[in-house]
Amino acid sequence: VEAASVKTDLQIDSLNLNADQAVYIGLIVNELVSNSLKHAFKLKEYNDGKFEKWIRIDVQKELNGGHCIKISDNGCGFPDHINFKNTDSLGLQLVISLVKQLDGEISLDKSSGTVFTIKF
Repeated sequence: VEAASVKTDLQIDSLNLNADQAVYIGLIVNELVSNSLKHAFKLKEYNDGKFEKWIRIDVQKELNGGHCIKISDNGCGFPDHINFKNTDSLGLQLVISLVKQLDGEISLDKSSGTVFTIKF
């Protein structure tokens, strides 16, 4: 999919991170957004202009001092037959490893498009 045909919505709070955390988050966001661009909008309906395509990145401070990052799209959804935490995909393996480096947790919501939530 052409990245220019996908709208982006960024809701980003200011965060105080160390250099390692910033690099890990940058790599995680890059991988998940790249996956959305590669896989989420493959169906013909998305490329006919019948649906507006979007990717959203939300970064929020939490009241407990932690952080929450959500990377979501309104694409065809993450395949049911793939366990994202145990896959052959090097990109998703990298994401899981980086989340562990942040002492964080990652979850996936497939109820409407794809939403990855990372809390650390």
